[in-house]
Amino acid sequence: MTAITLETQFEQFAKGLSDLGRQEAPFATARAITITAEDAVDAVEKHIEDVFERPTPFTKRAVGVRRASKARPVATVYIKRIQAQYLGIQATGGQRRPRRRFLLDPVGARLNKAGNIPRKALDRMLAKPDHFLATIKGVRGVWRRYKSGRIKLMIALDETQTYRKRFYFERTVEAVVARKLRRNFGREMSKAIAQARRRNIRKLVGS
Repeated sequence: MTAITLETQFEQFAKGLSDLGRQEAPFATARAITITAEDAVDAVEKHIEDVFERPTPFTKRAVGVRRASKARPVATVYIKRIQAQYLGIQATGGQRRPRRRFLLDPVGARLNKAGNIPRKALDRMLAKPDHFLATIKGVRGVWRRYKSGRIKLMIALDETQTYRKRFYFERTVEAVVARKLRRNFGREMSKAIAQARRRNIRKLVGS
């Protein structure tokens, strides 16, 4: 799952509210849901940094939020479309076939700071006279031949890749909702009532 919707039934929070509280509750509810969704975004971003080794800034910015309003007290936390193409399999586990012909598995190649194969690394390797593309002992990839005659696999070309489940997007969001939604509602409700009382006092003073 790459999107989770946050919403609440007003009645579960409305018990014991005064008339003024009930009047301000729709605004406080929308604010509480939005703030909780934003808390969930922060939690998922932290989860990404914990789970993946040196994630790129693009991957760390994978989480988006659609905010709630008084008219529509629903917020959605989601994984953005492009990042979902590769994070989805990390959330479910299983095998993935690449859109292109092969997945690049950096067995002996140098990686960039984000832990990925640099762009055009394959082309640069194959342009070198001591690198070549071949299938050796059933492994297709880019190999390097040293002056001693020894050969080394640099990049394996895999038709499929197996992933274990390690990105717990849904669990992370649900934990934040369970822990913070009611608390955020209480805080926003108190703020909304206080602001409403100040407005009422100003009206009385001005009349």
